[in-house]
Amino acid sequence: NSNRVLSFIHNDNSGAPLLVLGATGGSTAGSNTIIGSSGKFGFLSFQGADGSQLVEGAKITGEVDGTPGSDDMPGRLVFSTTADGAATTTERLRITAAGNVSIQNDSGKFTAGAGDDLLLYHDGSQSYIAGDDIRITNKAVSETMAKFLANGAVELNHNDSKKLETTSTGVTVTGDVNSTSDINLKKDIEVVTSATEMLNQLRGV
Repeated sequence: NSNRVLSFIHNDNSGAPLLVLGATGGSTAGSNTIIGSSGKFGFLSFQGADGSQLVEGAKITGEVDGTPGSDDMPGRLVFSTTADGAATTTERLRITAAGNVSIQNDSGKFTAGAGDDLLLYHDGSQSYIAGDDIRITNKAVSETMAKFLANGAVELNHNDSKKLETTSTGVTVTGDVNSTSDINLKKDIEVVTSATEMLNQLRGV
C-alpha cells in the first residue's frame, strides 16, 4: 500500500535524476531514423481500477509539433483527462512549441478562484471574459482603468479617476465631452456658391 519509485543522486554537483522517454522513426534497436512530424515522444498514463480492470483517468503526452531536423526537435505537451461517465481521455490543454498555452476545444474553460469566479473561454463563435466583478488595472494593480459589475455599472477611468459611468437611466460623465468635425463622417455635402452674400445677410444680436 506504500509502493514508491524513488531516484536519488548524492553528490555535490548539479546533476539530478533523469527520466527519458524517447522515440525514433526507425523499427530496429539503435536506429536514429528521424521521427515524423506527427510522432509521439512518450506518454505518462495515470490509471485506476474500476473493479475489473485498470482504466486511464489522465494522460500527459509528449508529441512532435512541427517538422524535425538536425538539432531541431519542436515539441508540445498535451494534457488529457477522462470525463465523468467516460473511459477514454480527451485533450484538455496543450503547451505548444511556440510557447502558447492552449485549450483546444470549445467546451473547455480557463477558470480561477475557489468558486470558478473568473472564466476565460471561446464557445466556437464568441470569446468571453466572465465574472461578476471584473477590473482592468495596471501591472502593479495600483490603478484601476476600467470596472465591470454584474447588474451594475461599467466605469472607465483616467489616471485612476472615474470619468464615465453607466447607470440605470443612462450615462454619467465627469469632465468635458469633446467632439471633432470630420468630413468623413458627414453626408449630403453641398458646395455653397454664394457664401459671401449669405454672410452679408447675417445680423448680429
